[in-house]
Amino acid sequence: KRISTANSTSAAKAKKARMNLVQSPGFVEISSSANRKIMWYYSKNTNNVQNYHTFLQSLKTNLIQLLKTRVQNDNSIKFNLKLESSYNRPNVENSSENRAFKTSAKEIYMDTKIETIVEESFMKLLAEEDAYVSRGSGFTLQSIDGLLIAIYKYTPMSGSSYIQLPKSITDKRAIINSKN
Repeated sequence: KRISTANSTSAAKAKKARMNLVQSPGFVEISSSANRKIMWYYSKNTNNVQNYHTFLQSLKTNLIQLLKTRVQNDNSIKFNLKLESSYNRPNVENSSENRAFKTSAKEIYMDTKIETIVEESFMKLLAEEDAYVSRGSGFTLQSIDGLLIAIYKYTPMSGSSYIQLPKSITDKRAIINSKN
């Protein structure tokens, strides 16, 4: 069973910090780590759009431009999206809950059609939200909070790559690790 971690204390604090940090429309870099190998950008729903499709379409151009810029700088990247929202139960006091709909990491190379990848990612987010609503949880959308994007520098293994296996695995003699 999949358990939502969007309502843990640390996740709620991190979301609140993101919401307070970003005040302007568009994607704003909010954090980076590991020598800028991973960068996080956040776009807050400053216009209080209440429709997921409309909100995502309003970000599409900026998102594509951001990804194009990053892939030009790094040659290949991976990215994933996290759509953050708040839901509540009608007529129930203090029933507000955070929900996040996520995509898995997608690779982008210099020759990738970024528009297609972004559209597929949006469809995945909308399908995940639709599945959540269809389960009949009784929650209704209170607000769409924003979209978080994580961009990772990606270095795919080349054809002549060789990785030395740990001694514990080599000693079992269960794997053939050929040198290319």
